[in-house]
Amino acid sequence: MSTLQRMRPLLTATALVGLLVLLAGSARSQPVPPPPDTPIPFAAVIVPSDTRLRQKLEAAHDYVKAQEWGEAVRVLQDLLEVKEDQFLPTKAPAADGKPGVHPGGFRGEALRLLAGLPPRG
Repeated sequence: MSTLQRMRPLLTATALVGLLVLLAGSARSQPVPPPPDTPIPFAAVIVPSDTRLRQKLEAAHDYVKAQEWGEAVRVLQDLLEVKEDQFLPTKAPAADGKPGVHPGGFRGEALRLLAGLPPRG
């Protein structure tokens, strides 16, 4: 076996490593575009939401306001037992104080309401 045949795998591996180093170096030197000044509005994405779940959540809010704890817990339990969570847009101020719509789910809102019930509820 000649020296060239013994060196071929080593030369091939060295060439591949060199190529990878060159590609990685050129990728790092690419300028990263700055993030856009205006974020894409969340309202531009339309995600379906179940009207029945929204009505149940509103009913749970009403039961909590009326201090009808048993009914509130029953409705909240129904929301928690839904097979798949659904999207619930929530209108709330952002960290900067500006009004906006934030993503959430019915389960998260039901858990929030349940956690906010008084101990006697």
